[in-house]
Amino acid sequence: MVNRPPPQQVRSASTAGAWFVDDKRFYQYSYASLKELEHVVQEVRSQWTKPLGASIKQAEAPPFLWELARKRDRLSDSVKVFSAMSVEAFLNFYGVVRLEQNYFDNHVEKLGPVPKLKRLFALCEGKALTDSEPIVIVLSRIAARRNRLVHPRTVEVASSAVSGIGDRIPEIAREAIADMDAFFVEFGRLDPDVQHHLPSPTDRSA
Repeated sequence: MVNRPPPQQVRSASTAGAWFVDDKRFYQYSYASLKELEHVVQEVRSQWTKPLGASIKQAEAPPFLWELARKRDRLSDSVKVFSAMSVEAFLNFYGVVRLEQNYFDNHVEKLGPVPKLKRLFALCEGKALTDSEPIVIVLSRIAARRNRLVHPRTVEVASSAVSGIGDRIPEIAREAIADMDAFFVEFGRLDPDVQHHLPSPTDRSA
């Protein structure tokens, strides 16, 4: 275990100041990508040349359908990435507001999402978050979903088992949005003073 010095001060979440932060921009991107994804999924399904759920190889698909399916996949990945980025950006913002830039950057910023969350609440609120806390559970899912994208693994499968491999689209993207929203709800419940900084439904569009 690394021994870290305590912060010199812990500021209120309502501390006045100015910060450059991207959580609400990524929050908006998440919803915009999901909205576009829902339309593209319907278009792909209407053009699919096999029973829904069956895979199509690139050589079997008309070029326009292959490109449309790739757009669907890209939008689904965008939702997962931007929703995770919104959460991570907010965590970093909260840490800087409460602990000041220098301490946060040197002692907290490089932690993974879940350890960072636990560290922040221990330092700022004197709360020891356990793995059974709803916010920890939902953040663990967000982090795992993000890690599968940014640290891609290769999985060997039998050629006969290709169908059904991969994400359920758009369900996986809807789950990513739901987890993002649940995270912010739980965060506001644990620290009500930060409510005015949290993304809200009015932030879902430009």
